[in-house]
Amino acid sequence: MVTFPGAYHGGVNLGLNCAEAVNFAPADWLRFGAESCARYRMHRKPSLLCYEWLVLKVGACFANRMVQNLFKEQERGQAERSR
Repeated sequence: MVTFPGAYHGGVNLGLNCAEAVNFAPADWLRFGAESCARYRMHRKPSLLCYEWLVLKVGACFANRMVQNLFKEQERGQAERSR
């Protein structure tokens, strides 16, 4: 099942079963999260997820990936120079 930004999906468990879900969103959906947080604040509804934490976590993962790529490029450059 795909749930698009601004939509809601819920489920009900009426007995013994086995279920699994994977929730993810591409980085360009972060603006929808910001809009949702603004709506929650407007209605004084507590958020289930700290949006600011999520943005910081995505930024940290992106920065970590960039650093790893830089190290790989450095290693490749050093290997080429040593030949």
